[in-house]
Amino acid sequence: MDLALSTVQTVFAALQCSQLKEVLSVWGLKSDLERLDSTVKTIRAVFCTFHRKQAQGIELNEKELDFIERIQDVVYDADDLLDEFATLAAQQQQQLQNCKKEERRSPGVFTSTARLC
Repeated sequence: MDLALSTVQTVFAALQCSQLKEVLSVWGLKSDLERLDSTVKTIRAVFCTFHRKQAQGIELNEKELDFIERIQDVVYDADDLLDEFATLAAQQQQQLQNCKKEERRSPGVFTSTARLC
């Protein structure tokens, strides 16, 4: 469960990234990001509660263990999704920078790179 809690913390931190918020907002996904942020906060609270119970020596029941197992998969999927968004955002940023460099090299001339932008 420690790995899952750590992953939840990582996902939560990623959701606080201003660059990610900006990119998702531009892509029209701001409300989706807000819902995901709320869900991750809830999951984090649940994991923290379970973690405290274990730290106090309280054994988790079968229902709680099953819930943890199922929610871990969701958290890992969310982490993968955020990684994909970050990769797409980085690629988009790189393309934008490449276009700006090309425009500075040949102002007024439409090269194949400039037309793509």
